[in-house]
Amino acid sequence: MRTALLLAALSDLAVYLAGSPTAAAPVPKHLMKGGDDRDKLQGRWQAESVRSGSSVQTRDGGLETVVEFRGDEYTATVSRAGVAQLAVTAKVTFDTAGGVKRLSFTGGRRFTGGKPDPEPDAAVGYALDGDRLTLAYRLPGGGKLQEAVDPTKPGTCDTVFVFTRAKPDPGK
Repeated sequence: MRTALLLAALSDLAVYLAGSPTAAAPVPKHLMKGGDDRDKLQGRWQAESVRSGSSVQTRDGGLETVVEFRGDEYTATVSRAGVAQLAVTAKVTFDTAGGVKRLSFTGGRRFTGGKPDPEPDAAVGYALDGDRLTLAYRLPGGGKLQEAVDPTKPGTCDTVFVFTRAKPDPGK
């Protein structure tokens, strides 16, 4: 049951956070030293944990979620045993709505094999602390799209992902 809930939460996040399912290239060093969050988020991030309601799953649970920011493009990939299960891509913009730092995703596409499916626009709240990125959202129900929430003050029904910056692949 926990694995099904985690897969559903990961799928939700991947659906709303997106770019193109291609291999990652190294991020130019000048982007890594940028002064704003857009520059600081560039590169690959590995999910360490996800909390959805009272269920907490760590990356030891068999699923691997990696997100990547490249300019204004976003890609999320969910894998199991090294095999991609889902990839989502989108354009990303940054804003501060209602005092919450938000990433807004538009033009999303979901890849589960074969032809990509369109995804609805969405937003997540985020907090960035060095090499730690926290994303949080709420699915309000009633057919409404997800809402960004403050990741430092999540509610009991909110989904919160914690990512760390992925280490460079020494083979590339």
